[in-house]
Amino acid sequence: MSIYPRGDVWYYLFYINGRRYRGSTKTKNKKQAERVEAKARVAAEAGESLRPKRAPLVREFATQFTEWLDKTTLEQKTKSDYKNGSRLILQTALSGMRMDQITRDDVETTKFHESPYSRNCAIRTLRRMLGKARDWKRFVKCRESKPSKSFLETAWSQWMTKNVSWQLVLNH
Repeated sequence: MSIYPRGDVWYYLFYINGRRYRGSTKTKNKKQAERVEAKARVAAEAGESLRPKRAPLVREFATQFTEWLDKTTLEQKTKSDYKNGSRLILQTALSGMRMDQITRDDVETTKFHESPYSRNCAIRTLRRMLGKARDWKRFVKCRESKPSKSFLETAWSQWMTKNVSWQLVLNH
């Protein structure tokens, strides 16, 4: 194990087949640093890149998302809603952003369309796209996992929660 401290953080350095691998473990704990170094060594021996993958732009990922939609067994109306949402997203400034850089503020300040239905459709599609990108390991980390729900979606879920809980109380 070849870890060493630089300031408060531990770093690793090792060679495999004459190639040097080095990097930060991003931890101050020596035991955790040893675990990170061991994982990095296994990944390097398997031939995997130790550099983090750069998250795709929304417009780049939208084509993969659309191809996935064509192959899925989702209902046709669901597919058309997602395609419409994708179209709305591509018409905004969000299309030029990296997927891991999108925040709730970005989504809330973006003007998708005049109608609330179209806005909710775009937000729903963006949420699904971010989920698929994480599932397909297109990026490791993101600032916020999901764009915020619209006012109507939040109000509806709160109303449903209250009514279902009251029904459970009244029935038992």
